[in-house]
Amino acid sequence: MSVATVDPPDSLLPALPQVVTTDQGTVSVARTAAEVEALRDAWATLAWADLEADIDFFLTVERFRDDIVAPHVLVLERDGEVRAMAMGRLELRDAGARVGTRRVPAPRLRCVTIVHGGVAAVDDAALEALVAALWQTVRAGDADAVHLHKAAVDGPLTRACARWPRLLGPATAPAAGHWHLRLPATFDEYVAGLSSRTRRSVRKLARVLEGEYGDRLQVRRYQRPEDRAALVADLESIAARSYQRGLGAGFQAGPEQLALLDLGLANGRVRAWVLAVDGEAVAYEIGHGFGTTFFGVATGFDPEWAKLRVGTYVQMRMVEDLCAVDGIATIDYGYGDAEYKSSFAHDRTEDADVTLLGPRPRSLVAGAVLALAGTADGTARRVLGDGRAMGWLRRRRRARAARRSAAASSS
Repeated sequence: MSVATVDPPDSLLPALPQVVTTDQGTVSVARTAAEVEALRDAWATLAWADLEADIDFFLTVERFRDDIVAPHVLVLERDGEVRAMAMGRLELRDAGARVGTRRVPAPRLRCVTIVHGGVAAVDDAALEALVAALWQTVRAGDADAVHLHKAAVDGPLTRACARWPRLLGPATAPAAGHWHLRLPATFDEYVAGLSSRTRRSVRKLARVLEGEYGDRLQVRRYQRPEDRAALVADLESIAARSYQRGLGAGFQAGPEQLALLDLGLANGRVRAWVLAVDGEAVAYEIGHGFGTTFFGVATGFDPEWAKLRVGTYVQMRMVEDLCAVDGIATIDYGYGDAEYKSSFAHDRTEDADVTLLGPRPRSLVAGAVLALAGTADGTARRVLGDGRAMGWLRRRRRARAARRSAAASSS
């Protein structure tokens, strides 16, 4: 694609390739880490609400993932004002078609992926200008498709995509719940607001564990850079045995997670809680603060302690501590409808992966696969419902995952 390079006077932007000009201004693109770094002042003028859109977090992830080709960060400017940005990256990815937990074979696409919460704009018209730039990118053949990672269903970005050519998208995966817990001033106030059944359960859990183990029970709290070695050792000892590891989730002591951990410890955003009994770590919670939200990034427990609900106990210690932290108003529990989220959180929204297709054959084949998989997945979910059948399937999957983790950790 032929682009012009400009450096407007009195601009917060470096000289960047232009993608498209609309009545809302000019959209330019940053395609290297250095160009994204040069956008730091422009990025800071907008209101961001999600950890994945943090510029340091974004650049750290970009360094470690083999399927990322390059950054693709869009910025809209008019008359020296930064009006919108989209934190995206060009990456190689499967079309992402799934039926339940099964992946359906689909073409591998060059996608511009916009991270969750990765768009900030002064108004809806500015959002539409970003979508126009994304369309220009796929139309010119620089990408096969655009992937919106966990976009809010019926959110401003999803609505702005209504202007995408109808025959090319959006292809939307089944929506998933996204839960948030509103933090009151005190933990007692939080517990008082739970349902009577959950409230009794939380209090009984604390009485049983503390009554039986007393001083043998310890909650280790980590948030300093010098805590790093002890924290990683505790997390790995639990994660290696947890069902989350068997599902490919939870803490993984790989280069990317360790780099993000180092970043969070250095900037003071990471907090972690580890429950130990007789000196042995048995459950953990870890997350990053960003803005007024604490984002839970990993959780896990030793399945041998499952009956004593050690995971719930350490989760409640996290909530208790965060109630006392100035500036943190919400805990983001992330995606999915695990039973504990509906018991302990307050607000549920829905997010979905959205794929906006380009006009080339590879993209059209991927769209057909996504449509068929979406129909099959939706039918299966309607048949099973959200009741006992789905709950049984989730428990069965977790049990299998726990067995895989146990076998791997003992080998």
